[in-house]
Amino acid sequence: MADYKNSAGRVFQIKPLPPLQDAIIIKNVRRKWLDEKGSMPTVPTYEVKTASGRVEVYDHDDTTEKNEDEAKAWGEYKVGQALLERMIYDQRIKAAIQCLDLDPLEDARWRSRMKFMGISLPDDPCELLNLYAETEVIADGNRDALMLLMHAAGAAGIIDQEVVKSLEDQFFREDKREDHTGNPERKKKQKAGGG
Repeated sequence: MADYKNSAGRVFQIKPLPPLQDAIIIKNVRRKWLDEKGSMPTVPTYEVKTASGRVEVYDHDDTTEKNEDEAKAWGEYKVGQALLERMIYDQRIKAAIQCLDLDPLEDARWRSRMKFMGISLPDDPCELLNLYAETEVIADGNRDALMLLMHAAGAAGIIDQEVVKSLEDQFFREDKREDHTGNPERKKKQKAGGG
C-alpha cells in the first residue's frame, strides 16, 4: 500500500498495480483496434535509389521530405498513432483507478452530491469506483490521473519510488509557477505590471 496525494491535497490509499497489467492492456487495446480498424497504424515509407541502382526503403519521420501523397499518409499515421496511444493511456488510468483502496459508498457527502446532481450510482463496483475517482480523486485531470498511475506502478515496484517522487515534485513545482489559466510565469508579469 502507498499513499497518493492529489492536487487538491486529499490523500488516498493505493494498492500496487498488477505487474503484468500493462502488457495485458496493450495487447487488448491492440486487439480492439484491429477488430475495429483492420490494421495497426503503419509508418509510411519512401524509397531511395543508391548509386549502384539498388532501391532501399526507409521509414518516414517528422524530418523527412514528403510529396503530397506521402504527407497525407504521414498525417494519417500520426493521427492513428495518437489515437492508439490515447486508448492505451485511458485503459492504464482505468487500471490505476481500480488500485484505489476505498469504498465510494462510505463517502456520504459524495453520495449526496451525486444524488443532488441527478447522477445515478452504478451497481457495478468497478464502474462505481471509476465514477468516484473521476469526480473526487482526479481533481485536475491529466496531472492527477498520471500521478495516480505512477503511484500504482511505484507501489508495485514497476517504477522506482524515487522516480515517482521526482515526477511528483516536478509537477508540484510546475503547479506553483502556473496561475489558473495554465500560463506559466503570468503571475510574475502581472505583479510587475505587465500582461
